[in-house]
Amino acid sequence: MTNRHFGRIGDIWKHLPLAEILRVEKPFSYWESHAGSALYTLTHSLERDYGVFYFIEHTTESPTLEASVYKHILNTYQQNGQLSSYPGSPLIALKLLHENKSKFLFCDIDNKSLKNIQEVADVEGASKVVEVIHADGIHTLAEKAAKLSVQDASSTFVHIDPFRPFIRSANGLHSIDLFSQLSQQGLKVLYWYGYDSYQYRDTLINEIKFSFTKYKVSLIETRIWCGDVSLAAIDDPIFDEHPGVLRCGIVASNLSEVSVENCQQLGKELVAIYENALFPSGSSGALRYQAITFEK
Repeated sequence: MTNRHFGRIGDIWKHLPLAEILRVEKPFSYWESHAGSALYTLTHSLERDYGVFYFIEHTTESPTLEASVYKHILNTYQQNGQLSSYPGSPLIALKLLHENKSKFLFCDIDNKSLKNIQEVADVEGASKVVEVIHADGIHTLAEKAAKLSVQDASSTFVHIDPFRPFIRSANGLHSIDLFSQLSQQGLKVLYWYGYDSYQYRDTLINEIKFSFTKYKVSLIETRIWCGDVSLAAIDDPIFDEHPGVLRCGIVASNLSEVSVENCQQLGKELVAIYENALFPSGSSGALRYQAITFEK
């Protein structure tokens, strides 16, 4: 489905760690369940001004963010000092993995998004190693993963970014089940979630815990890690801003310690450069970062 939230803060805390993980892990196969487009024409809005435009203007305050692969990719889409396009996750993956001779599989139910991916893959010289499938990504990737050898599973990375996380596909799985199932099989998986209330997040986390139990996922063996980013002022009763998503997080499995440590640092650095961020109304746009554990 087309991602209308591109370039917002939720995308920053998706693509920033994703790019770093791919740089470190270098998987042979890269899959997406809900791909969206590869490249978006970037325009200003309150949400994107607070998101990618603020980010790219303030990374100089953090050597870590300034040197990040995500920032490097963004820099390639600046014209006359202005960011003109925004790379989605398919393009980020192509940029980082194509030279490693990786293969790519992108699923979506939106034909325009898939066409955009194919066009961008042509430009990147990667069309021969890119497969796009117009179908439900949850069902498709579960079937594909079931056919992998143990070795192939360990060299496959899956990005799950559902629009509606609790909707079940034809095979009875929802996106959280897919995350758990693939994690248990040994694939490297990144799952992005967004939420507006702690009640919704608690429901999501409890569903993840239930799914882990259902699929016998070992938190230790799969090295489950979760990094959560939210607006610091969100609990203020007079706060009345909505930059696209109020809170979001990523849950990842089977990553190296280096990837996890680097992503944790990126989360902390992101919070640091947003310390003095303001919305047009004058409300604080400061962020906070939290590592969430799943122990029972």
